[in-house]
Amino acid sequence: MDAFVKKAIGFSSPNDEKILREFLKDEAKNIDKMKEKDLVNVLSNLSPKDHEITYTRLLFALSKCSNANLNVFANFTNKLFTQGTLLEEKFEVYFIGRKFAEACIMNVPMAGIRPLRAAIDRISRKDPNLLTPLHPRLLLLCILSKHYDIAQRLIETDKYAVEPQKRFGMKIKDYLEYYYYGGVVCCVNKRYKKALQCFFTVLTAPTDGNISRIQADAYRKYVLSSLIEKGEVSIPAKQQLTVGVLQKCRENAGQSYSKLNQAYKEPVEALKRKIFESKSVYESDDNWGLAKQVLRAKKMENVKQLRKTYITLSFADVAKFGDLSGVDEAKEFISEMIENQEINASINTEDKMVTFHDEEVPSDAEMTARIQAQIHEAFALSKKLKEVDEKIRAAPAFIKMTMGSTVRKDVVYTTGGQQENLKKKEQDDLREAIEKSKLER
Repeated sequence: MDAFVKKAIGFSSPNDEKILREFLKDEAKNIDKMKEKDLVNVLSNLSPKDHEITYTRLLFALSKCSNANLNVFANFTNKLFTQGTLLEEKFEVYFIGRKFAEACIMNVPMAGIRPLRAAIDRISRKDPNLLTPLHPRLLLLCILSKHYDIAQRLIETDKYAVEPQKRFGMKIKDYLEYYYYGGVVCCVNKRYKKALQCFFTVLTAPTDGNISRIQADAYRKYVLSSLIEKGEVSIPAKQQLTVGVLQKCRENAGQSYSKLNQAYKEPVEALKRKIFESKSVYESDDNWGLAKQVLRAKKMENVKQLRKTYITLSFADVAKFGDLSGVDEAKEFISEMIENQEINASINTEDKMVTFHDEEVPSDAEMTARIQAQIHEAFALSKKLKEVDEKIRAAPAFIKMTMGSTVRKDVVYTTGGQQENLKKKEQDDLREAIEKSKLER
């Protein structure tokens, strides 16, 4: 054991990386056979900053020990994720991250947030739009520990690239969980438009015709979020969501969800009665909070309709025309809307009146900043799509499929920029050959 540690530490120089990898490859079977106690002793003598490759390989072996002490394993992982560069052995890091998240879920979820954030930041430093297996784990830990602000910042960065599935990369379940948890976080933060995008992504994921539990749950939350955001259940176009998947989601959700769309068009009391009739169903689905937000959205929609017709109204008239229970609810509800910046209005408590104001228009500077941000995002996405397109076009499998013939091993397939240079060279050679043939005549 001491000899192993001495050799591992001796190969810590960047110039010795190749030798170190060969050494670890030769010792692979011995490392996998090491007992937990021995792995812990060796890891205790290594630094994730100075011996990252060896540290990661040994921690990977420790993560596969069925009887490993979770607290000890979590402490070693914490050091790796916060001190290492994580540029090497990335897929082993993903496996370790999964086990680390499981340990935190069983003990203290909040303890795993900082290390996983650090790991994601390091792995995604070159590509912030990369989706990894660590992302859904971090979102789940944030939900369990109620740190929704951290999770929201993670979701706001759109994902254009997915870590390959090879070895311990992304699996379809990771993909579904990331967008499902993302939708849940957005619902808690009342970002329903973004929540709909997340749940929609779950629903349109490739399927063999059978829906997963995650998709079924996402559909229920999609129905409620759509009513809150749009006042109706807006179902995606058929070309985006197959009829079979949609039908199975509806059947799985049950009558409590399918009839809610029609109930939303009825008066507030009728909608409230319908929601409370299915309270046990919504509670069992962990959707009771969302169901109550549907009722609130209906009331808010009624109040917003009033400002289109009236400038000033008494609380009594707001209650009457807005379908609220009375003066007290009208005052309380409008005050809450003003505080949440859901409506631009002012209240005169002495006269028991509310005055509606025109909605604030963003300044030119704000609009310019928004447009510039959107343009920057569009250019970034365009660049990403171009890179992917060039990789696909240069892939032998794609060339074989499009050409309808066997790929020749003696031909070097190039990317877009190289192809342009080759075309120019071919044209120059052709022109030179023509000129030469003229001289020879």
